[in-house]
Amino acid sequence: MKRIEKTETVFEKPPPYDMYANQSHKFVNYPPIGSIDESMMIPSAPIFSQQQISRPILNPPIITAGSFITKIDYEINRRNEAVGIYVVYINKNVVICKIDPTSPLASSELKIGDQILEINKKVLQNESPKKIRALFLSNMSGSIIVKSRPYHKIFTLLKDSNGKIGLTVKKGMVISVNSASEVLRKELLGNIIIEVNGVSTIGFSDSQLERFCDSCVSPTTLTIIPIQLYDHMRLWNASHY
Repeated sequence: MKRIEKTETVFEKPPPYDMYANQSHKFVNYPPIGSIDESMMIPSAPIFSQQQISRPILNPPIITAGSFITKIDYEINRRNEAVGIYVVYINKNVVICKIDPTSPLASSELKIGDQILEINKKVLQNESPKKIRALFLSNMSGSIIVKSRPYHKIFTLLKDSNGKIGLTVKKGMVISVNSASEVLRKELLGNIIIEVNGVSTIGFSDSQLERFCDSCVSPTTLTIIPIQLYDHMRLWNASHY
């Protein structure tokens, strides 16, 4: 499996996973979306009809400051079994963008958007797909540690006197923010709205999204993600998200 080198972007070194409990890791300096393709993905698991290929076991999550860091145990029955997850790299962090239904982790609490921090006690730092698969297969009854959706951000906004939340979107992306808060603009601009008040808006047209936001009571809660992650979610898992 050939890996594409990304020389045009300067990356920050990610902190160790145990620092995530106390720090909010900013999503900046994303790799260009055009530099990531199928050659950077972990091959999906083959489909075996009428055959149980795995048995995931979930340990109780560890609740940390503002986030969840979860340990998930897994079992793989055969050495040649594919792992069945697809990943995208954001700031050298390994983020899940698809989970194959036949994956050993498909029925666990692993979610699209989760960041894999550790596989079998090995901390990940921009490891290649080949290396990630090898780490999974290094222990047939192993475990992984993930951070729950670190690139998902949730905002609660008050509507104005006209019943609007003050955002302009294009293809789901926030392109304008009518707010005096520079911090709010910086956090929202260029990101994709995927949920409003807990309801998925993936697949909504801009007019549908606007009407739905108008129908929601104030305050309105938005969930946003970076466009890099959204593009891969839409490409690999649009019908399953």
